[in-house]
Amino acid sequence: NQDVKCLSAISETSWLWHRRLGHMHMEHLKDISSKELVRGLPKIKFEKDKVCDACQMESINVTFDETNPFLRRTNIVNVDDMDNDLRTLDISETLQDNPKEIDLGEQPSSSQGGNEEAINDASNLDNSQELPKDWTYKKDHPSDQILGNPSSGEFEMSMMGELTFFLGLQIKQSKDGIFINQAKYTKELLKRFDMEASNAFDTPMSSSLKIDKDEKGKDVDIKRYRGIIGSLLYLTASRPDIMFSVCLCARFQACPKESHLIAVKRILRYLKGTHDLGLWFPRNTSFFDLISYSDADYAGCKTERKSTNGGYQFLGHSLVSWSSKKQNLVALSTTEAEYMAVGACCAQILWMKQTLLDFGLKYDHIPILCDNTSAIDLTKNPIQHSRTKHIEIKHHFIRDHVQKGDIVLDFVDKNHQLADIFTKPLDSKRFTALRRELGMSSPM
Repeated sequence: NQDVKCLSAISETSWLWHRRLGHMHMEHLKDISSKELVRGLPKIKFEKDKVCDACQMESINVTFDETNPFLRRTNIVNVDDMDNDLRTLDISETLQDNPKEIDLGEQPSSSQGGNEEAINDASNLDNSQELPKDWTYKKDHPSDQILGNPSSGEFEMSMMGELTFFLGLQIKQSKDGIFINQAKYTKELLKRFDMEASNAFDTPMSSSLKIDKDEKGKDVDIKRYRGIIGSLLYLTASRPDIMFSVCLCARFQACPKESHLIAVKRILRYLKGTHDLGLWFPRNTSFFDLISYSDADYAGCKTERKSTNGGYQFLGHSLVSWSSKKQNLVALSTTEAEYMAVGACCAQILWMKQTLLDFGLKYDHIPILCDNTSAIDLTKNPIQHSRTKHIEIKHHFIRDHVQKGDIVLDFVDKNHQLADIFTKPLDSKRFTALRRELGMSSPM
């Protein structure tokens, strides 16, 4: 009977969905369970070549084969009784890592009195019926069992083509690489805060600026100030060049003054002249190493005298991560400030190392470049540095990872310390040079 339609399902590579969903690697999950690092985690075994049930369910593609329905071994769905409740087939245990066919045939339960062999027998093909083309809906039919709009019989579909715009990010792909920027969002930002007619600047912040609470200054609209800061923080997703300036101004959102608003408007004026800048990710590069830069501005905060951490990570020739954050503690020396900055950078490296492991990339002895020799020596031979006992123990975890071979601390000259752009305001020449080293450019 050529009118019979068969349903079959095939599975993709299960690890593909496991990586897409950002799930934890099985080796890492097994290590956590064996060492009891997570309270309440059940004592279960994690197989190396098996993924979780959620990824298995996601990796199912149902196909309809109308031209040649008997090329695959499938079960025919008996539809003699259309009033039976819908049942869900548990297929989480049948999927494997390699593609194979699975049966979606509906098996009767013992209470229904069916014969399993009779249903699977090919001689029952003459007794099967075609699914109805016109579905009927009851008044109180469960809404979760209705797929689509019952009043619509046709659905319009379109091919989106190559991705060019996503969550405010403009993406331009070519044979040489991928360029990402937020030019449209930047123009809308300038228009929203009436900065379209303002003069442009070469840097987001003056190198001689000393910003503090300014308690005697004039108050400004706190709602407007916070609105600008929030919009600029979203822009830092593709603009690492304004990361330090925006984070510095964000510290004064509780009680903004006129001097703070002037500093924020300086950032907007810088964006007016560089609205099309973005990040360039080249293709087909043979260099794919993971490298990191770390720096600290000792006592850079004029209000609390805390230092500022700055760091970023390169994967090959592409900038993939960056940060600028005020330290939680007051450092008593430049060595302590640099040491804590390296520790924060090490934590980011370890997270990236574990994430890249899910994509089949394994890294050891990852270099972290620092411009303070005392901080580097402290990780190698802490016995000779008795004056560093004031550094909290929690910051010494980096020493363990150096001994394990996860990371390596190397010295870099201050003139080649690229992390300066995330710790302090710079002059125009230095700022432009570091911005170019980060891989930022205009669209080609």
